[in-house]
Amino acid sequence: MQESSALSILDAAYGVGSSASWLAEHLGELNTFSGSKNMDDEQVKNLARMIAAEYGDMKLSEIMLFFYRFKLGHFGKFWGKVDPMVITCALKDFKNEIYMTKQKYINLEYEEKEARIKQEREQERQRWSDCQTALCQAAIGDEMRKVFQNIVYEDLYENDTVLILQVLPEEYAMIEKRFIQVFSPVIRRFYPNVKLNYRMRKPEPPKVDKEKEMLQKQISETLNSARRLIANEQGWDKDTIETAKYGFKLKYKLSPEDYVAKFNNSLK
Repeated sequence: MQESSALSILDAAYGVGSSASWLAEHLGELNTFSGSKNMDDEQVKNLARMIAAEYGDMKLSEIMLFFYRFKLGHFGKFWGKVDPMVITCALKDFKNEIYMTKQKYINLEYEEKEARIKQEREQERQRWSDCQTALCQAAIGDEMRKVFQNIVYEDLYENDTVLILQVLPEEYAMIEKRFIQVFSPVIRRFYPNVKLNYRMRKPEPPKVDKEKEMLQKQISETLNSARRLIANEQGWDKDTIETAKYGFKLKYKLSPEDYVAKFNNSLK
């Protein structure tokens, strides 16, 4: 995971072909290490050029680790015979292993960072909760206590130098004018040397009773149906309109006239 020069840097620093020459030295030493001369010089040079072209992004330290592990038998036992295909297949497996190892460390580092951020945020939320409790305890009267209870913690940022609180405009005016002598000492006790910023928030709209709203909509639609039947807007004959009214009564347990009488004023 440490910083190290890539294989391709050799060509940039010492000229084209330097990386292949460096690899050829390691391949020749591996050839000798195997106990018998398995690859001739031309094979070694061609293999070195191929590895330089395909694996130029690998670090020099990674390449050296590959040769070290190859000699230790990490990629199988080859009975003294090492040919180019054996080396290229082993190098491919090694690069995949490196990728998986790096990804593991990256994921672990990310998880640790996220856990640390989460813990810090929890600590800051708890810090504000303790501060708000202290504010409410120090409050003089219900009005001041209610204002302190309504303050919303937003964030602490810029290296813990700015505390952002959300308040209503009228609450801001009361905190900065009428309640400042109680508010400021408590804030400074929990947040010394911190600049205080306010964000104005809009009053929350009154909560809508969804069930009541749906019921009123249903009653309104049924009232319109009842009125159309009473007025016979479709111009049906007597038998048809009576049948329609009877169906209405079966469904709603009231005749159209009784339904209008009962619910006509409920929506006003």
